[in-house]
Amino acid sequence: MTTIMVFRLLALAIVLSIAAIVHVRRRRGEFDSEWERRWYALSRGERRRIARAAQRGEMLADPDEAELAAGSASRQRLLGSYIGGKGWILIAGGLLLVVVAAGGGSVPLVALGGTIAAVGVGMLLHSRRLAENLERAERLNSR
Repeated sequence: MTTIMVFRLLALAIVLSIAAIVHVRRRRGEFDSEWERRWYALSRGERRRIARAAQRGEMLADPDEAELAAGSASRQRLLGSYIGGKGWILIAGGLLLVVVAAGGGSVPLVALGGTIAAVGVGMLLHSRRLAENLERAERLNSR
């Protein structure tokens, strides 16, 4: 693999990373300010309890808490898509490092690239499972 080809691949990876970040940042402003006011009026422990119930996909008995849990699930799902996007970036970067290092014969860099790609896969799998639970919590608590 020539040096020019490596630079082209790196430039492509950078452009794709920037595009993913811009896409996610545009979606951040989709929250209700009334919900946020009520959310931040709770204590940190109450927010944590409601957010964890949403992460597990549970339905809350109190209607006010259920509404907050639905909003929390929506917010966490957006964050999960952001983390999942980072997973793809890690996979692409790790595989690119593997290809470049294998061409140069550097075994430690190949191992590092494989590890980075594996972490990206783990992030994708976790964000997918979390998204399913949050979708269920949002559906159950938005009644």
